[in-house]
Amino acid sequence: MAGPPPSVMMGNQEVMLWRWSQLTCLSSDALRKRAANLRDQCPGLSDQVGAVPRHPDDVANWILNAQSRLIGCSPSEFGCPTDPAGAPAPMPVRADVDRCSEAASEVTSDYNFLQRQARDNATRNRGSSNLLSWD
Repeated sequence: MAGPPPSVMMGNQEVMLWRWSQLTCLSSDALRKRAANLRDQCPGLSDQVGAVPRHPDDVANWILNAQSRLIGCSPSEFGCPTDPAGAPAPMPVRADVDRCSEAASEVTSDYNFLQRQARDNATRNRGSSNLLSWD
C-alpha cells in the first residue's frame, strides 16, 4: 500500500494532508494553525472528531484523526505511532525531537556568536571609566 495521498479535494478547495513526521517538527502555533485550517476547510469535521484541543500533543493527534475520518483510513497510515492497545501515542516532547535540531543548533550558534561580538564591541566603545581625566 502506497499510503494516503498528500492532499484531497473538498468541494473546490484542496486540503493538504500531513504526516506525523511533519507535525512533530512544528511549533505549537503552527500546529494549531494547521488544525484550524483543516477545521475551516472541512465543515462538519468538528462534529465528528470534536473541537481542536489546546495541548500540542493532542492537536497533532486531532489532525491525524480528522484526516483519517476524511479519507477513511487509520491514523497509523499517516505515520502516527500507536501504543500496544492501538491508541495513538503521545507526541514526543519538543526537546526530544532531533530531526529539527541540526538547523536549530546552527541558528543558535550564529546567534551566540553575534551576541558575543556585540558585547565585545560595546565594551570596546565604552572607553575609559574616567572621562574627565587627561591621562
